[in-house]
Amino acid sequence: MRRYLLTLSCSVLVVLVLSLDARAQGLVNFSDAFVRTTGVADQTIRIYNLGLNATPNDRFWAEFEWDEASLSWRFNGSFGRQESLLAGHNPEFDERALVNEGYWYSRYNLGELVMTSGLGVTFAPDMAQVMAAIPMFDPDPNDGDAAMPPTNPALLRAVYKSGNPVWVNENNGNSGDFSNFRWDASSFDTTVTVEAQAYTMIKEIEWARLFHFEPHFGAPTATFGAQQRFIGMVLAMEAAMQAMEWMNWRTGAADATPFVSSKIGTYVMLQALSDLADVKSRDALDGSDTNRYRDAQMGAMFGSAADSLFAEIAAGEPPSTVIEQAVAATGLAWYAAYTTNDANRAAALAKIAAFGDALIAAEKPTVRSKAYAVRGLIEAARTSGAPRFLTAAAEVFNALVAEYDWTHGYFTSQHVYHVDDIAAILGALNALNQIGGDAVNQTTVKALWLNFFESAVNQSGLKRSAPPSSSIGAFERLRDIDHRYPTLPLPPMAGGKNGVAPVFATEITINPVTKTWMVTNTYFDSAGAMHLSNEMLWSHTFYLKAFPNIPGVSDTEPIAEPTPVVEPTPDAGPVEEAPPPQPTVSFSANVQPIFTANCALAGCHSGPRAMLNQNLSQGNAFSNIVGMRSVEVNTLNRIQPGDPDNSYLVQKIRGIAAVGERMPLGRTPLSDEAIATITAWVAAGAPNN
Repeated sequence: MRRYLLTLSCSVLVVLVLSLDARAQGLVNFSDAFVRTTGVADQTIRIYNLGLNATPNDRFWAEFEWDEASLSWRFNGSFGRQESLLAGHNPEFDERALVNEGYWYSRYNLGELVMTSGLGVTFAPDMAQVMAAIPMFDPDPNDGDAAMPPTNPALLRAVYKSGNPVWVNENNGNSGDFSNFRWDASSFDTTVTVEAQAYTMIKEIEWARLFHFEPHFGAPTATFGAQQRFIGMVLAMEAAMQAMEWMNWRTGAADATPFVSSKIGTYVMLQALSDLADVKSRDALDGSDTNRYRDAQMGAMFGSAADSLFAEIAAGEPPSTVIEQAVAATGLAWYAAYTTNDANRAAALAKIAAFGDALIAAEKPTVRSKAYAVRGLIEAARTSGAPRFLTAAAEVFNALVAEYDWTHGYFTSQHVYHVDDIAAILGALNALNQIGGDAVNQTTVKALWLNFFESAVNQSGLKRSAPPSSSIGAFERLRDIDHRYPTLPLPPMAGGKNGVAPVFATEITINPVTKTWMVTNTYFDSAGAMHLSNEMLWSHTFYLKAFPNIPGVSDTEPIAEPTPVVEPTPDAGPVEEAPPPQPTVSFSANVQPIFTANCALAGCHSGPRAMLNQNLSQGNAFSNIVGMRSVEVNTLNRIQPGDPDNSYLVQKIRGIAAVGERMPLGRTPLSDEAIATITAWVAAGAPNN
């Protein structure tokens, strides 16, 4: 077997080790890059490298021909850029679309379940108390954005296991009448599982946090967001009601709803109670100076319930399967983040590490077990700082990639996917994206995340329907692709007499012969759908934390094992010399001229009235952006030295920011060269040179 070291430059330097014996295999992993080789003829190859520029799903390619005289591959002059390998890929579906679609899909699934469907034990809120509370989030109902409580809501204090999400009532034309969106009650599996209850509680709490996020939904005095602030209050109330329903069952109350428990459900409930206790206890929530949900007495009650549940867990039989251990690691991590009991926190962290070691040693034969293992190992890595967990997570990820069919968007060892499987896979990829660091090839993580989401969620039929983008308020409106995949049917056209709710199906299957998807269970599975909705929302890192800070360990970054340097073997053939080092990017000579020509214009980012107080004119730009908080997303700096991906200005010029439009507004986007210049300057530490 002959090996050759190729140097391919397509805006960045990529070194690939190519095995001639692997040319026909379709997709091959070579060190830090994933390449696909196709033979135009036996002596010609095309090399694809996933994600060489700011859009992770893009692929550059170049063709090489075998030169018998020199016994080496020579570039033949053909090169270009091609989108995702996925058949039927929509070129607009990029990382920004994935994050924003996940946000809206999560929102639709939750709202349908806990406000309109009737899929559970319902309760009627005291409308007098609701109306009395409105001034908390809408003090001026005459400002053009009044909160309007709906009629006929179906709020849930216990969540049923599953049901058919077809709308049974003919729509009366009043979108505020939630009886229009009731599901088929005759189809309901009325079993109430701890797992479904807990995942729903987490979903409600996390959305309540988000609806409190003032940079997006505004403070109570804002002229937008009143309805969202109202919904946040309702969701926080429902989560508390559901927690108390579970607590009543635990105490043996005669009128309590009976629950079906499991080890997985117990750990998810520990996560839910910890999350709820934090929301009810904090003086101010992230992105706000206040906490409209605060109730110190309830916060203490739910915190005590979490402590009691942890004591039972510590004394009981430990989880034994990969999935149980992975879910346990996540539940314990959230408990460690929010408990006020330091001894319990230390014990929880020790358990996470033990479960991490068990995950390393365990057999992981299925895609499902591999995905769950990655998620659990990431929790063990971030809570302990031990490199062995990240190393193990990377190995499992590489095993997943090795069996992935990039053209048809599925893992070849599995043809049937439950909605919870998809939650586990997307959750693992999100965890690697946020925490995996250099232990994995982040380009490939993002490419797989995009490819599988587009295939298994959007193309498969898992997402039953989606409302039109025109139904979204102007201040939340983005590109159409950010709200819905264009091939998804509108709810009235998705089936049934009156339509199908915009929620997830339970199961999809890919035909191993035709490589086409079909929905094999159209019902809604509450636990799986809420799990997937959680993982989708947590990809929106501008607002929420999939990995909450843990006192004493939050600043500990997991350290990846060093990557071994692979020296060329004696038969490696000729090696091209590396290009000379690139000159340092200068702020004054290279970056400021871009701002001056494109941004520091009248009515834009210049002068004393610069938009969002961001003056990019010469002499002002550096102090206005480097280390300065963004106004639109105040969890990010405009420029974070050394970290272009988390610099809000870079996100805006790339067109992937969570808020607003691409910059420059209303003008031609910056050239790839200009974006690369700014990105390189930030990556170099954003010096004032």
